[in-house]
Amino acid sequence: MLAVVAIIAAALLIDAGVRAGFVELLLLAPWLLLMVWGAYVASFASHIKVDSSGVSVQNFLRRTWIPWSEVEDVVLRWQLEFVLVDGSKVTGMGGPAVGAIARTRGGGRGERDAEVVRDFWRSADGHPGAQPKSRSWDLRAVLALVVILVWAAIAILVAGSPS
Repeated sequence: MLAVVAIIAAALLIDAGVRAGFVELLLLAPWLLLMVWGAYVASFASHIKVDSSGVSVQNFLRRTWIPWSEVEDVVLRWQLEFVLVDGSKVTGMGGPAVGAIARTRGGGRGERDAEVVRDFWRSADGHPGAQPKSRSWDLRAVLALVVILVWAAIAILVAGSPS
C-alpha cells in the first residue's frame, strides 16, 4: 500500500511540476507528503522485533521495549499479545495476526510466526544486563511530520498572500 501511495504522489508531483512549474510543485508537495506519511504510519510503521534479550513492539508511532525477563506469556489472539509479569499486556499490531483462513483451517502463517517469537522467549536466559521496560516515540516519523506540517503552513501563507 505504501509503495502505491508513494508512486501516486510522485506522479502527481511530476505532473504539477511539468504543468504549473516548480513553485506550485513546492506548494502542493506537503499535502502529498502528508498522504504518504499517513500511509506509512497506518500500514508500515507498526512492527515487532525480537532478539535474545527482549522484544521491541512498535504500534503506529509508539515503541515499547520489553526484556524477556518481564514477559510472563506470549499469546496469539487477534494480534500477538505479550502478557507481562506485572499483569499488564502489550499488543503488537505489526506482528503475526490470526486471519480467517488460519482460524478455519487450524493454524497458519500467523501461528507459525507467533511460535518463532515464543521460541525466542522460551530460550531467553534472563539476560541480567538487559535494559528495563521502556517506552519511546518513533522520533524520525514524528520529525518528518513536523517538517511536513511546517512546510504545509508555509505553503498556506505563500498561497494566501497577494502576488
